Amino acid sequence: MAALVMLLPAAQWAGAAARRTVTLDLRSTAEVVAEIEVEDKTPLDAPFTVTAMVLVVDGKPNCQILLLPGSGRERYDALVGPLPPGRHVLEVAGSDLWPADPRIIDTRLVARAVTVADPDYDRLRFAPAFS
Repeated sequence: MAALVMLLPAAQWAGAAARRTVTLDLRSTAEVVAEIEVEDKTPLDAPFTVTAMVLVVDGKPNCQILLLPGSGRERYDALVGPLPPGRHVLEVAGSDLWPADPRIIDTRLVARAVTVADPDYDRLRFAPAFS
């Protein structure tokens, strides 16, 4: 059975404490790939630093996503799940474990359910999850 995914628009920034939000409606249990797009204004030759954002699923912190300012990356992915059928809300929030770096901000959060029809289904459903 395939999972239905409905993406609703991301919340608008209302300041530093605002979050990006995506709502998923799943018809069946599914792994979910969340993709955070970032704007990184850190010079590529800046000293190496690390910061993080938290992926919040249904109001609970799910995982810390490490970000590498100045690395040139424009997106970071996280694997979530399996999530049961129903509506799920994914949000990006500031980390409570890593200091924020104002030079790198999230600009967009998208998520997709990984279904049996996806070519990477087996690879992702057996991937190790760290939380």
